[in-house]
Amino acid sequence: MQTSFPPPVLPLLHTPPDPRKTSAAANWAPLARFIDGEARIGRWAQRRKASAFAYEFIRFGIKQGWACLFGAAMVALIVGNPSVVSARSCAQSL
Repeated sequence: MQTSFPPPVLPLLHTPPDPRKTSAAANWAPLARFIDGEARIGRWAQRRKASAFAYEFIRFGIKQGWACLFGAAMVALIVGNPSVVSARSCAQSL
């Protein structure tokens, strides 16, 4: 008896859950239109594998850029704050 398994399904091609019900950003009114727009673009992108890949690639790039922006701001604040890094504390560590 041979068992056949269903073909693997790419997670990019699944219909995502309604983001208005799953996103914490939906609690903040100014972001509601962005959530709806992102859901609309996501539905458009899932029509083909190439558009789904491009959508996820661009979405990841935007999220990564946003994280780098805040990381750079944090480093700039730490380095630029004289109470955190002072000449005296640097000299004592040597």
